[in-house]
Amino acid sequence: GDGSYAVEFTQSGSKAWLRVDGDLGGSGAVLAANRALWPLIFEKAFAFFRRPGTNTYASLSSGGTSEPFAVLGLSQTAVLTSVIGVNHVSFENQILALMAAGKAMTVSTGASIFNAAPLIGSHAYSLVGIQQMANETYYTLRNPWGIDGISNDANPSDGLVTLTSAQLKDNCSFVFVGYFS
Repeated sequence: GDGSYAVEFTQSGSKAWLRVDGDLGGSGAVLAANRALWPLIFEKAFAFFRRPGTNTYASLSSGGTSEPFAVLGLSQTAVLTSVIGVNHVSFENQILALMAAGKAMTVSTGASIFNAAPLIGSHAYSLVGIQQMANETYYTLRNPWGIDGISNDANPSDGLVTLTSAQLKDNCSFVFVGYFS
């Protein structure tokens, strides 16, 4: 009733709660397409939890893609430690099966972007879709910043970018799957 939100994290195997207010002004936060507020509340709480005492979104800079899974009490399993050199038919089948099972997946990019991929270097994305059409497989990634970066679709402000298999292979290095422990 006071306009604040409590978010549960896991720290050193124990549950820890952090309460944040609903003031999201100036955060650069963008509401998801479904207008869900919880991702923005989680982001704010995670920023404060990650670097206690700093209370700033700047604390979100850098880190690994498995860290949010861990602090939410999820286990993570590396599906692939590197996309480079992977048999793409096997990789695509594995990703399709994991998505069908509702697993959360993150993808990291290298510092340099190749093959005209619409990505931001040294950044993390969530893998939200995979579609096979004709002789090509397309991967849809979501930028947590809520912007495309380098737009490749009709809506540059939705945070969604689509990659071919070759673009994914040339630019993305890790995929993690999160699941409840």
